[in-house]
Amino acid sequence: MGVTYRFLGNHQVFASYAEGLSAPRTDDLYGGILVSQLSTVVPETTVSYDIGYRYQASNVIITAGLWLTEFENRIIRSQDPDDPTVSYARNVGAVDLWGADFQAGVNITPDFSLFGSIGYVQSELQDNLPGQTQGRGNALVDTPEWAVGLRGEYTIGPVTAGLQAKWTDDRFSNDFNTEVAPGFTTVNADLRWDIGEGWNNKNTYIQLNVINLLDEEYISTISSGTNGGTGFFGVGAPRTFMLTLRTEF
Repeated sequence: MGVTYRFLGNHQVFASYAEGLSAPRTDDLYGGILVSQLSTVVPETTVSYDIGYRYQASNVIITAGLWLTEFENRIIRSQDPDDPTVSYARNVGAVDLWGADFQAGVNITPDFSLFGSIGYVQSELQDNLPGQTQGRGNALVDTPEWAVGLRGEYTIGPVTAGLQAKWTDDRFSNDFNTEVAPGFTTVNADLRWDIGEGWNNKNTYIQLNVINLLDEEYISTISSGTNGGTGFFGVGAPRTFMLTLRTEF
C-alpha cells in the first residue's frame, strides 16, 4: 500500500507500507538436508515502512528515502561446518533493518549522463540467537552498512558506452560479529551498438560487457558461520567478457 503527493510540479513525497512472508526453500532437500532439519525452520514474516522525496525534471531526477523493515523469524543461509558441500536455512529470530537511500541522475548533455546512488543500512538482532545467551544487538551477517555506486553513459550515434563502479562496505560473516569480510570495489564497462535502426527495429543490438574490469579479487557471497563459527566465502568472478546479440521479430 502506498501514497504519493505531487506538489510544485516537479516535487513529490511518497510513503508505503507492506507485509511479506517468505517460506524456507525446498531446494535445501536436494543439497543433503534432512526433512527433519528443514522442518525446524519456520516462515519469515516482514513489515516494511518507507517514506521519501522525489524531484523530477527534464534532465534531472533525485530521490531520497528512509525505510524500516521488521523481520520475525529471519531466515539466513549457512554452511554446514562439518560438511562444506551442504548449506541450509535457519532462523535467527527477530531482526530490525533500517536505513536511507539517495539516488540521482543528470543528463549533462543530450549525449552524456551520470547516475549515482548511496545506501546506508543498520541491522540489529532483537533477540539472543536460538540456544545462545548472546546475539541481541549484533548486526545481521552479510549486511554492509554502506554501498556507493556511480555510472556514466556516453552516446555517439548508434553506439552507447558505459562505465560504472560500486563500492561495498565490510560485512560480518558470523552471528557473533567476530569475523569480517573486507569491503571491495568493482568496475564494470559496457559497449552497445544499436544495429536495428536501419531495419526499423530499435530493439536489435550487439552489446559487449566487461565484468570486473580491473580484475579485483574480492568476496562476493557469504554463507554465514553459525554463532562464532567461520563463514564460507564465494570468490567474485575475475575479469569476464560477455558478448550479446539481441533482436525481436
